[in-house]
Amino acid sequence: MRRKVFNTPGEAHGLTFSVYRRTKVFSDPRFCELFLEVLDRERANLKFEVWAYAVMPDHVHLLVWPTEPKYGVSDILRAVKQPVAARVLSLLKFEDDPRLRRLWNEPSRKHRVWQAGGGHDRNLYSRGLLSKTIDTIHDNPVVAGLATRPWEYRWSSAAFYQGQSDVPFVVDRYRG
Repeated sequence: MRRKVFNTPGEAHGLTFSVYRRTKVFSDPRFCELFLEVLDRERANLKFEVWAYAVMPDHVHLLVWPTEPKYGVSDILRAVKQPVAARVLSLLKFEDDPRLRRLWNEPSRKHRVWQAGGGHDRNLYSRGLLSKTIDTIHDNPVVAGLATRPWEYRWSSAAFYQGQSDVPFVVDRYRG
């Protein structure tokens, strides 16, 4: 299934994309750090803000706001996902990690990190919907049983919004 994209200036995008076969690649903190490092680099290169995120063991939630009137959500996703996939696969192969077997795609005869199809993209434009989306992203680790309170999960922006300074990635705070 293909992701429908509407690159509408002035609208934020709630993005969700999954690891192939829901493999828990991001249960490894190194890969969470790698993802956030690439995200940080590409937000500067492609001129978008990151208002919220949660890197879950087998999927990622992002709330991004492109700052330029002409942009492509597909460009943002490609710029983040491709280098992360290449590095993750390289390390898993080097370490002969058992997760590598789950990432094998027989039809293409190669490994893949990301589920095909691009994931979900929701255009968000109202303050209420944006605030609700941030809360939903931050609550995701609690719902998944990974934390008791949202700000206790290291790989999300919830701690930043709580005012904590020891965070792995500083988001561009949504001030709706």
